[in-house]
Amino acid sequence: MLALLDTNRTRLVRKAHPTESFFNFFSPPIAPSEETIEAGEIDEEELDELEEKLEIDYQIGEDIKEKVRSICPHSCYTIPSPFHDLL
Repeated sequence: MLALLDTNRTRLVRKAHPTESFFNFFSPPIAPSEETIEAGEIDEEELDELEEKLEIDYQIGEDIKEKVRSICPHSCYTIPSPFHDLL
């Protein structure tokens, strides 16, 4: 028989709860899987909206990068990445 030992210790249980944050701005929309698209679980209108959101997010990132370059021309953002050709 298994006996439970009373350790007289308090245990903290931490749970993460999503809250509104400035950093949620940087969370891109999640693209549906190929299976979802092929099964027809998402319609063309939703795909068009998602593509538009992703294009806007990309353009915002490019605009921020250009602002950084204009403010700090010797920043790491001005050095070409060795992985740039892979994109």
